[in-house]
Amino acid sequence: MDGNIGSVLGIGFPQHHGGVFQYINSYGLVAFVSRADELAKRYGARFDVPASLRELAQLNARYR
Repeated sequence: MDGNIGSVLGIGFPQHHGGVFQYINSYGLVAFVSRADELAKRYGARFDVPASLRELAQLNARYR
């Protein structure tokens, strides 16, 4: 929850998405990682996801 609040108030993430972690959960971790991989191939390492997110996606888990 702190990460969602911080992303909205701290970096200006669109609040209608509920914060960055809520957005990723809504998008789906597997789909998010897949899309990030596509973008990383096309635009570079700035779209690489952290290993922890990739592990959560493999477990079909969610951010809590």
